[in-house]
Amino acid sequence: MCQKNNFHYLCILFFSTIILCAQDELQNWSNLEISCDIYKKVELSIEGGLRSDVSSGEIVKRFSDVSIKKKHNSIVSYSAGFRYASDRKKNGSEHKNRFYADFYLKKNLWLNFNISYRHRFQAQHAFNYYVNKSRQKIKFNYNLKSLNLNAYIALEMFYILEDRFEKTRYLIGFKKSLWNRIDLSVGYMIQKELNGDSSDLLRAFRTKLSYQI
Repeated sequence: MCQKNNFHYLCILFFSTIILCAQDELQNWSNLEISCDIYKKVELSIEGGLRSDVSSGEIVKRFSDVSIKKKHNSIVSYSAGFRYASDRKKNGSEHKNRFYADFYLKKNLWLNFNISYRHRFQAQHAFNYYVNKSRQKIKFNYNLKSLNLNAYIALEMFYILEDRFEKTRYLIGFKKSLWNRIDLSVGYMIQKELNGDSSDLLRAFRTKLSYQI
């Protein structure tokens, strides 16, 4: 019981100040993912997503994603993938192609707590420019076994290579197993652009339905 309370207090401390300051754009991010094992410890995932503005209801981004992930052991994994996205712009849509490679670490801490780390390198190409980024994400998880639910808090930082830190993301949420092979993830995210106004925040409600074939 003490460990559960510690996790709850950590979530409140981590997000209370940020949420109170968020006054800007609010979006809905909805994803659907289908995955299957194609070889020993090798998983193929196909994902599609929509991002919409809450106030106007307009779609601001569509994307499709395919990736292959290899689990090396209980601690180390790695993956590679491709994403095609279409972003809404004032004069139409901007189409982007992204290639990425991930390196994962996951370690049990104590009782039902664990920590995971993901380093991502991505190369993205739009109509008239290329941009390469490094993304670092650290995530603290607590497994509520009685509810078959995993709660988490996370921080992600984006760095444009040979240039500057671009933005940070703060996340809180949970992943719940609904039925056999079907999981639902629900979360809340706050994104801060580091080269803009200090009050310029993007908030997003994130949902993801995952199906394991």
